Amino acid sequence: MPADYRTVRLMKNRLYPTYQLHAVMAARKTTPEDGLKIGVLTILDWLRHRLGPDAPETLTAPQPERYADFSWENLRSLYINQGYVIDIVSLPEQGAWTMQIVEPDLGSDPGNPEQRRQAVPGRVIESNIAFTISNGELHCGFRTMISDPEDTEELCEVYRPAFIRLLADNPRFGLRQIAPLTPSVTRVETMEQLRQLASLQKNPASHMPLILFTQTLEEREITPLDIAPHDVPPDLRIGISPFPVKLPDLPKRMTLSELKQPVDPAFDLASFAKSGLAYYRTFLLTDEIRRRLPSVTDKTLEAGETLYWESESLGGSSERFPYPPSTASREKLLAALMERGKNHARGRDITLSPCLFVVQAKARERAAAQNALRLSEAAEERFRHRLEQDAAAYKSRISALEDEKIRLTEQLDRAKQYRLRLENEKDELMRRVAEADEKLRHKTIQDREEVAYLRRCMDRPSEHAKIADWVQRQFAGRVVLVPKAAAMLEEKSAREISLPLICDALDFLATDYWSSRFERLPWHAVLDSCSRKYGRPFEVSSIGDMTIQFTPAQYKIKYFTNAQGKKRETALDQHLKVGNDPENLLRIYFVLDEENRLVVVGSLPRHLKAVSIR
Repeated sequence: MPADYRTVRLMKNRLYPTYQLHAVMAARKTTPEDGLKIGVLTILDWLRHRLGPDAPETLTAPQPERYADFSWENLRSLYINQGYVIDIVSLPEQGAWTMQIVEPDLGSDPGNPEQRRQAVPGRVIESNIAFTISNGELHCGFRTMISDPEDTEELCEVYRPAFIRLLADNPRFGLRQIAPLTPSVTRVETMEQLRQLASLQKNPASHMPLILFTQTLEEREITPLDIAPHDVPPDLRIGISPFPVKLPDLPKRMTLSELKQPVDPAFDLASFAKSGLAYYRTFLLTDEIRRRLPSVTDKTLEAGETLYWESESLGGSSERFPYPPSTASREKLLAALMERGKNHARGRDITLSPCLFVVQAKARERAAAQNALRLSEAAEERFRHRLEQDAAAYKSRISALEDEKIRLTEQLDRAKQYRLRLENEKDELMRRVAEADEKLRHKTIQDREEVAYLRRCMDRPSEHAKIADWVQRQFAGRVVLVPKAAAMLEEKSAREISLPLICDALDFLATDYWSSRFERLPWHAVLDSCSRKYGRPFEVSSIGDMTIQFTPAQYKIKYFTNAQGKKRETALDQHLKVGNDPENLLRIYFVLDEENRLVVVGSLPRHLKAVSIR
């Protein structure tokens, strides 16, 4: 092995989830089917904003508010691989739609050298979105998976995708996890509300932490008349105080503890709750409810304390925080609680069923295809059985006619003619059956070829410069574009040639022409296939030796290797040609690699110089 090369060691990766959420559509007046449309259109709108001008036309869809005009036929599966991977599986007839985006970590603001968070080398971010209709409800599942090199010390930050707020704020959709997800503080003022809060924490379907704030106690301005005698310090009691005051009898006197009134804590809870949407839930307990908290739960809180309480499904752990005395310390506590709430799902195993993500949806899609195949095979078996029954019936009839011939000798000639006619009918039937079988087989092959061609058409690039990648992806093992040819497609002059025409010509070389040269496909079959797929023939012919000899720089490439292992010049002795006018003029020059059964393209799409002798 040359000294300039070395084996690159494979690195182990650590896979862990960050953001996770399972919710159902909260809007009661929206059907699950319409909700599926709204959810999908919201995601597609968000995705188009992420892709910007590079968004393919296949992602074109109306805005979510126009969901009623959106047809189920437009919810189709899609796969895009352009450095990032977008994989969409659409099963509207089964009430499911899911998308997976796999992309490298480019930091918080790609392209900005001063971005807040720099990219982590080797980190891959996988975003999973799923909408599934189950038991009359639309379930929504969101999970972000991170793949880090094993030696990465810094865990990925947890972020909530922007479309979740869009879904939660949409009055026709909304999100609910047992209770609605809202960007506001829930004030707990009654025992019924407290019991609902406790039930929410224990519900196995709930996985968001609860953050409980309590009211603080603020002392009132008091006078001596407000204080009961036993609460007055000894040196201030009547007869001892230097300023004796005679207290009149009062119907009721308050203790020192009763002279404190509850007030809401000095936190910016509105902003805290808004930032925590779909991360955690924010509650504010009145002082009365705080004191009655132990009667419903096993928790006790002092006035002003804050409780961080995880759901029972994730362990149910909790932590109390005293009321901070200063504004700075209160802001610090809110920041710590917010960070803890956002990160609660990182690395946790949270069940998001019955949501179908890409892997499960593709498995269901394959199962449906296999079931369709089984039904087709069963129909074919019934047809074959019917033919066998018909054949048996004909045999029985012939036997009966033969018996009739023996018994009715006087009608022998007529019986022979009748039998001959039956034989001819049988042969004609068998011939028709054979023709039908052959037509069915031929039609099946044609349909498969047409489906494959249509899939290749769907995967076609939108730019000439991406044709080489498309050829490598679709025709590996059949067609090779040498670097020189791939570079020609990136030239400005190449864009003057119709992109679909170039793709059709390369498709022809990789399929029909390749089968003709290496699998002996009859030429009339090649012409029939061309007419059916492309609506036109393609002409392939040899290039004269004189042209190659006088213009070697254009008609020769380095492809085959000599005995010393070095690439030698090889003549491009074949070319595909279309038209003579500039707009429809196309030439693809190539050579055949017989040993590897490859069509090696060396020049396209322009016409090269030719030499003719007059």
